[in-house]
Amino acid sequence: MKTCTRVSLAALAALVLLQSSVSAKVPTVKILVAGPGLATDLPLADKKLLVNVYGGARPSEGWFDFPEPFIGATVSAPPEPWRLYTVAFVADWTPREQRVVYKVRYVPDWSTGGGYIYLPGPNEPDGRLNESTIIRRQDGSWTRASAEWSAALNAHLPR
Repeated sequence: MKTCTRVSLAALAALVLLQSSVSAKVPTVKILVAGPGLATDLPLADKKLLVNVYGGARPSEGWFDFPEPFIGATVSAPPEPWRLYTVAFVADWTPREQRVVYKVRYVPDWSTGGGYIYLPGPNEPDGRLNESTIIRRQDGSWTRASAEWSAALNAHLPR
C-alpha cells in the first residue's frame, strides 16, 4: 500500500511539473486594453507589449536584445487623477483556443512617458485569474512599468 501511495504521489508531482513547464511556454499573442476613451476593448499585438506573463518579459529579438521585465519595483500609488486601464494578456492556450491568462491595471504617466501597473490581490477582481497563472510577491501592489512596455502601450492610448 505504501508503494502504491508513493508511486501515486510521484506521478502527481510529475504531472504538476509537466503542466507548469508547458504553461510557461504558452505565448502571449495579444493584449486587450479597456478603459477611458476606448469605446471597445483595444486589441494590440505590438511585439514590445507581448510579454510572457510567466517569465515577465517579452521574447528576445536577437543576440544583443535583453528585454527587461515589464513589472518593475513596488511603488506608492500613482498621483491622482488616474486614467485607469485594464490590460488582459491573451495567450494561445491550445492550437485552437486563445484565452485570457492574466490581467493588470495600468495608469499612464504622461509627464514621464512611463506608467504604473497594479497587480490585483487574490481577493480582488481578476486576482483569482492571476493567481491561477502565477503568484507574484507584489500582488495587491502598485509597481512601475518598464520604460519600453509603457512607451509601447502609451502610444496606443488616447491622451
